[in-house]
Amino acid sequence: MRIKAIVCEVLAREAYLCAATSPHIVDMQLVEKGLHNVPANLQDELQKMISAVQPERYDAIVLAYGLCGNALAGIAAGQVPVVLPRAHDCITLYLGSREAYRVQFTERPGTYYYTPDYIERRGADSSFALGAADEGKSKDTYAEYVAKYGKENADYLMEVMGAWKAHYRHATYISIPDAGLPDYRQGVQEEAARRGWEYHEVDGQMDLVRDLLHGNWDEARFLRVAPGQQIVATYGDEIVRAGWCAACQGAKDLGG
Repeated sequence: MRIKAIVCEVLAREAYLCAATSPHIVDMQLVEKGLHNVPANLQDELQKMISAVQPERYDAIVLAYGLCGNALAGIAAGQVPVVLPRAHDCITLYLGSREAYRVQFTERPGTYYYTPDYIERRGADSSFALGAADEGKSKDTYAEYVAKYGKENADYLMEVMGAWKAHYRHATYISIPDAGLPDYRQGVQEEAARRGWEYHEVDGQMDLVRDLLHGNWDEARFLRVAPGQQIVATYGDEIVRAGWCAACQGAKDLGG
């Protein structure tokens, strides 16, 4: 099987490592992480990449992404099936499972997460923590809210978001044991000390990324989107499901 892997660059090292040991042929395409700042832009870019994949060349497209602020909701498969993990965001992919994600968020709410890839690719003007918003992102978010909901509602939403941000009290460094990745924990420890946060470490797992790139797509952990279907966000444990849509190429059934 030949797989086209579309991967957020914050998972680059893990994805390349897993692709190297895959029993299948995996062609990688990295996506710039800054597109997360505006989910609609990320969705547009991912849809363009999916639509550009040659059906005679690939058997499947895999997305190394979580739902990512609903950025993946509405993305449609073209002529090649699409597979993605059932995950809210890339922290689940780092931790290896939804169960590990729930444990961390239950035991330690208000946490910024730090990983080697994200630290390396943060850019000059953005935070190097998962979940941390830089000033430019906040301005873009405010402008988007004003356009959608009006200034008064936008002000309220930003106030609520700011109040939540004030409750962040933890910095957790996710390392991948035995993966041989660079160690950036000292920088995270210094960041935590500067902000007065508690520092923690947790071992991540590559299970989800590995099985995504190795073609081990059980229904409990992965969603398969057939040609003619699109990704639909759900509010249950499954996180995403596939649904038919009239606009999708090759759609045959509009009842799903």
